[in-house]
Amino acid sequence: MDDDRPPICPVCGVTMVPAELSASKDGGRDWVCLECEETGEACE
Repeated sequence: MDDDRPPICPVCGVTMVPAELSASKDGGRDWVCLECEETGEACE
């Protein structure tokens, strides 16, 4: 496994992005899922 790849969202299966790209800016996370952010799902 390549450690340079971003994680996959466990909720929806989409590749996560760096938290800086999140519109919600709720902080405390390194990665966010833009798909779940858009649909209102909770990714952890």
